[in-house]
Amino acid sequence: MDLIRYKEKKQKGLISLIKQDDVYLMSIKRFDSETGEKIDDEIIPINIGWLKEMKEHLQKQVEAIDELLKDIEKLK
Repeated sequence: MDLIRYKEKKQKGLISLIKQDDVYLMSIKRFDSETGEKIDDEIIPINIGWLKEMKEHLQKQVEAIDELLKDIEKLK
């Protein structure tokens, strides 16, 4: 799943979230590449723990990049 385009696809109605009992799922609409006809949605389980870990990791990377850029600016 391309998380970068999640918001765009959600706004276009191509992605929706589903909760079944204690499980979260993402439903992605799919279409036949030749005919354009709708085919069965792709259903992807969402691992909330993994998402939170990934977010924390990415935030740390952004902080490290900010620090590096700050140090480079000092050299100018």
